Amino acid sequence: MTKGMHIIMELYGCPAELIAHVPSVKQIFDEIIDKAGIHRISEAYHQFKPRGVTGIILLEESHISVHTWPEYGYVAMDIYTCGSEEKAIEAAKIAEKLFMPTKILKKELLRGLEHESSLARGFL
Repeated sequence: MTKGMHIIMELYGCPAELIAHVPSVKQIFDEIIDKAGIHRISEAYHQFKPRGVTGIILLEESHISVHTWPEYGYVAMDIYTCGSEEKAIEAAKIAEKLFMPTKILKKELLRGLEHESSLARGFL
């Protein structure tokens, strides 16, 4: 039995205007949370000047975080959900679609496996 799924994502080639400011990034995360069936407890976002966003969404299931570099079209994202692997995987699929990257690197880690650390699924 695992303690959840942790997905680390790197999204390249995202449209700069989509990831430059809090309102558009927040809108994407609102959609991810709604469609993946995960439950928000709280959230915090920071707007960098002139552009770029960092944010974290505290979930009942754990957390989602994001950091954007619009000048590079790059998004670093972290999804961790306790219990349901399916919800983390679904959230990642939705993020892949909504951020519109041209390249995706992703690592999936099953958490809480004391003697089975080899179950990390490498960069895909």
